[in-house]
Amino acid sequence: MRILQHAKYLGGIGLSLLLLIGIFDICGVQLTQLSRDPLQRLQLPVYLGLLSYLGALA
Repeated sequence: MRILQHAKYLGGIGLSLLLLIGIFDICGVQLTQLSRDPLQRLQLPVYLGLLSYLGALA
């Protein structure tokens, strides 16, 4: 019974992700634009986001 509850949630999450990917495709947004590190795109040094990252982990 508990496995069915988890499958229902996973199915909902999967369906939501497919819907988001479809919307991004219609709008012309590539997933690489959303998943790439901003510092890499701006060609800035790696250490610039270190304090922010450490603060998020804390």
